[in-house]
Amino acid sequence: MQKAYRFRLYPTEEQMQQMTRIIGCCRFVWNRLLDYSSKSYKRRGESHGSFDFNNFIAHTLKPAFPWLSDAPAQTLQCVSADLSAAFRAFFRGDAEYPKFKKKNRSKKSFRIPQRGKVDTENSRIYVQGVGWVNAVIHRTPIGKLKNITVTVNPSGTVYASCLFEDGKDLPVPALPDKPKVLGVDLNLDRLAVCSDGTDYENPRALKQHERRLKHLQRMLSKKKKGSENWKKQKAEIAGLQEKIASIRKDRINWMTKCIVCKSQADAIAIENLNVSGMMRNDKLSKHIQDASFHEIRRQIEYKCLWYGKTLVIADRFYASSRICSACGWHNDRLTLRDREWECPVCHTKHDRDRNAALNLESFGLKALARDAGEVKPPEKPSVDEHGVCTHLRSKVSVNEERTPGCPGSL
Repeated sequence: MQKAYRFRLYPTEEQMQQMTRIIGCCRFVWNRLLDYSSKSYKRRGESHGSFDFNNFIAHTLKPAFPWLSDAPAQTLQCVSADLSAAFRAFFRGDAEYPKFKKKNRSKKSFRIPQRGKVDTENSRIYVQGVGWVNAVIHRTPIGKLKNITVTVNPSGTVYASCLFEDGKDLPVPALPDKPKVLGVDLNLDRLAVCSDGTDYENPRALKQHERRLKHLQRMLSKKKKGSENWKKQKAEIAGLQEKIASIRKDRINWMTKCIVCKSQADAIAIENLNVSGMMRNDKLSKHIQDASFHEIRRQIEYKCLWYGKTLVIADRFYASSRICSACGWHNDRLTLRDREWECPVCHTKHDRDRNAALNLESFGLKALARDAGEVKPPEKPSVDEHGVCTHLRSKVSVNEERTPGCPGSL
């Protein structure tokens, strides 16, 4: 099992200059390889892989541009491998056509596949081509070091993402006869509402610093573009944006760890939210982006794989908020503004988010039992007109599988 550890680096001025040169070499090689591959395909119909790219670097680029020797050879080979992977993703239809990298707009990073070292005793990391760099190692990594990715943020901070392989396999999810399922409903008011009564408040990191961010951006607009003061102001804005992102990531990491581990649940049930469709709402798009629903789901998915938990994902058309968790009555008149409502059949007063979490818990129990062949699928009147679909995650594959018997299943 592979895990990445992210450490803060504190390079000297000379080390920072060397990192900048390596990043520049990687960007130059990427652009030249992309231009070479595009012209070869248009003129002669030839397609190239990483092996052809490495030959082009060794026999064409390096003799013509000797300063490319400032970057380690294996780092440049990682560039060719990344470009080859980008082309494969494009032809699969998973990504757009690779684009050229600009000096001031592209991500500044490079990867060292070998000869990296992490010295936890002296708090330093060895980066090939740079040397030993002081670092803050806040936890001891476990396993064998595979590669190191160095990233320079626009604010000037430097981080090293170290990938380790511990040699262990992912745990196999083991469900008891009566599994405990935790339903998790994501929303904007409370970031996550669980069926066991636990609430996780939304930090609203952007809202906390939005006034300061607007002030700095207004000051930037009054400075001459490209001047030293303009660069300093831009770095200050980047530092504030990095702080906002750090607050958001720290909260989400803590919350997802509590949901997966501290809840003692055997399975987690969440909704397949249409985040891209929700972003089209002009009034809520900024708050939805600040909540990072997709990042929450991504972290829950890989943490369930790490700790051997089963993840059940309800279809996006499953009306978790509209169904009464007590009797199953369907409320067709429920709107987004209705945060509380009362069931006219059983007269149960519902909190909208808590009711959705309880319905997700019930959905997870039925889905697990149906997957084991113990009970039948839920009847259609208990859900909306689109039906229900389940997606189970396992350690073997993270591809979504539709359960037989659901509308749209294979």
